[in-house]
Amino acid sequence: MRDRWNKWFGAGHRAVLRASGGRVGRRIGKAPILLLTTTGRRSGQARTVPLMYWSDGDRFAIVASNAGQDHAPAWYGNLLAQPAVEIELLGERMAATARTAS
Repeated sequence: MRDRWNKWFGAGHRAVLRASGGRVGRRIGKAPILLLTTTGRRSGQARTVPLMYWSDGDRFAIVASNAGQDHAPAWYGNLLAQPAVEIELLGERMAATARTAS
């Protein structure tokens, strides 16, 4: 049930962020939000999810917590299989290469 809720909420959040050019929905409380686009490891199609992040200069950190569930989110498996991603922040899109922090 939680996976369905996350998918539904994520789709709505993504739509609001994109429609507003990143002005609406860019924070949940004080937490900043970005859109991460990965390539589906099975489908090969683009998959975009809104995620909380921390920034360090031009680097971004995200956590694959999956809302506390006992399995990693699908986007994490996607970026492990294909680390070339796209980040969308405040309506601006940029290419990036993901890696697991050590």
